[in-house]
Amino acid sequence: MARRKAELLLRRYPELQLLWAANDTMALGALRAVEASGRRPGQDVLLGGIDWTPAALQAVREGRLVTTLGGHFLEGAWALVLLYDHHHGRDFASEGLEWRTSLAPISRAEVDTLQQLLGEGDCAAIDFRAFSKVANPALTHDDFSFRALFAQRRLRFPGPLLESYGFTRPLPSEHHP
Repeated sequence: MARRKAELLLRRYPELQLLWAANDTMALGALRAVEASGRRPGQDVLLGGIDWTPAALQAVREGRLVTTLGGHFLEGAWALVLLYDHHHGRDFASEGLEWRTSLAPISRAEVDTLQQLLGEGDCAAIDFRAFSKVANPALTHDDFSFRALFAQRRLRFPGPLLESYGFTRPLPSEHHP
C-alpha cells in the first residue's frame, strides 16, 4: 500500500524531494516506488522512516534511506529494570513517575556502530542488570541513555545524533501534577 501511495504522490508531485514514513516498512515501500520511477533515492528523493528494522538499517547503510529513527523498543527493557528494582524494594518514585523516550535518528555514519551495540537485534549483548539499583547499590539515579549503553559495551559513542535518545524523566518545568 505504501508503494502504491508513493507512486501516486510521485506522479502528482513530480518535484517531490522528500518522503517521510510513519514506519520503516512504509519507507521501504516508498523507496521501491522511487526506484521504479527512475529517481535516485538518497539523491533525487530523500526518504526516512521509524523503527530501526534490519532492512531499513541496510538501506541507510547503502544511502537509499537517509535515516530511520528508533530506540523505542528499549522501553520494555528499561521498564523491566524499574519493575525489578521496585519489586525488590527500590522505589523509583523519587526520580519521577512520568518517563519519556526520545527517538534517535541513525544516519549512514552510525549504522555499523549501532549494530555493534545491539548485536543481532535481540539486545542479548547488553547486560541490563548493570542498570539495576538493586544489583548495583552504588547507583543513585537511573541512566537509560545510549551513552550509558555504549559505555557498558566499551564501544565508541558515535556522536550527537544518538545524544538525543533516552528514557528520561521530564524536566521539572514540564512536570504536570
